[in-house]
Amino acid sequence: MASQPVEHRTILAVDIEGFGSPQRSDADQVALRSGMYRAFRAALSNSGLEWADCHVEDRGDGVLALLPPTMPKASVVDTLPSQLIAAIDRHNSTHTPEARIRMRVAVHAGEVHHDDHGVVGSSVNFVFRILDSAALKSALATSAAPLGLVVSPWFYDEVVRHSAALDADEYRRIEVNVKETTIGAWIRLPGIPQDRRTTVVPRQLPAYTPHFVGRNEELRALADTDANTVIVSSIDGTAGVGKTALALLWAHQAADRFPDGQLYVDLCGFDRSAEPVASSDALDGFLDALGLPIPADPEEARSLYRRTQADRRMLVVLDNARDAAQVRPLLATAPGCLTVVTSRSRLDPLVVREGARRINLGTLRPDEAAALLGRYLGPGRVAAERRAATAIIDSCGHLPLALTIAAAHAATRPDLTLEQVAAELRAERQRIEDLMFDSDPVKPAVSWVCRALSPEAARVYQLLAQQAGAEFGTPIAAGLAGTSEAETAAILSGLSRARLVEEHAPGRYRFHDLVRRSALEVRLSP
Repeated sequence: MASQPVEHRTILAVDIEGFGSPQRSDADQVALRSGMYRAFRAALSNSGLEWADCHVEDRGDGVLALLPPTMPKASVVDTLPSQLIAAIDRHNSTHTPEARIRMRVAVHAGEVHHDDHGVVGSSVNFVFRILDSAALKSALATSAAPLGLVVSPWFYDEVVRHSAALDADEYRRIEVNVKETTIGAWIRLPGIPQDRRTTVVPRQLPAYTPHFVGRNEELRALADTDANTVIVSSIDGTAGVGKTALALLWAHQAADRFPDGQLYVDLCGFDRSAEPVASSDALDGFLDALGLPIPADPEEARSLYRRTQADRRMLVVLDNARDAAQVRPLLATAPGCLTVVTSRSRLDPLVVREGARRINLGTLRPDEAAALLGRYLGPGRVAAERRAATAIIDSCGHLPLALTIAAAHAATRPDLTLEQVAAELRAERQRIEDLMFDSDPVKPAVSWVCRALSPEAARVYQLLAQQAGAEFGTPIAAGLAGTSEAETAAILSGLSRARLVEEHAPGRYRFHDLVRRSALEVRLSP
């Protein structure tokens, strides 16, 4: 054919989501193609454009269309998407799920060349690259939208940003890495009716301890928050004092105040067995829990996280934070949301810059410590040997972690009087202090319990303390110990009952970092 002049045209590429899915029969695919063409024709017509005025090429499960220069580019993003959605809805209302349509639409403008086979050019290639971007596919797949729209940087800068009918903030930037193309683009999920929105409501809170006692003043301080105000409650205090237990108990009690979900992450800020969790990794986990795509650009991920909180009431628990820098990108920033942070550090920057409320958590009062001991041993047994109970509490330094370990083990030894328990704990503490010059109350409790383990349980426990990660399941533990999963599960169950490890989810275990450290260090002593 004779050479034709190069044209600058608005270019659209349309694709059916999941066209080749194994769940779709040939008849379904015929219905999808027919519906796609009907929807595209109707949308163009209702946008003031005749099908005959467009250059259209079939692409199997999609369409390439060049719009005439007379069509205002703004109508492509102002009017055409809503018309497409209306046409898609009409099709879907009369077809089975396998024959219902969801589309991806890419928009660009640039020069095109004609040859004997149709149109060609880098602009045509580009529009198909952004149509095929993983971020667009993920965004559509994780939403209830019937349509995912992506526009090129040129189209966004020259058309979208200047549209009087459209809010450019509805678009978000993505990174496109397809074949030879690496560039940014902008996506939008237009026209989702409110009654069709599906919102993932995360429920990530671990179980709280059933043996929690006291802390009434601190619980009231946490409860004294206005759900319409952003308040960061920073709970700091020494290791093992019960910061996580307090935060989780209150979070469960207050969950109904945050119906749009509760997010939780252990940031491992002071765990010597693992690096602190990077803010970006924690943020990716939150986005995944919310059913959202994870942008490659960290700033875009933070922006998506902030936008998602808008008009929601959510609770975020950031446990065991190392410092304010680790926490800051994860804070809930919208009115109606609340963040609870636990840390051994004071996190003063959060108080200064974010207006955080600080709750300083101390060791248990004598009456609270006695009540905790009574939860394991029975209040009658504690009341009958009050002086011995006080000695046990003193040996544990009024520290909930140490007291829980000692009490859980004492509960398995009903043959011992509390005076005998107190004497054994005193002797263990003195032995540890003589050998290690260490008055940490957790070490005597851990050492006392470890001495009562069977040789095989002690061997497995030491291997786990040395080699297991921040959390682990039965298969991993069995592999480290060289035992069967059934044997390992029984050992882990016993260690959990002894409070030497925590089963924070069914079949998933973790160490308190102080307990792990104590288990390793007391092993040095005979």
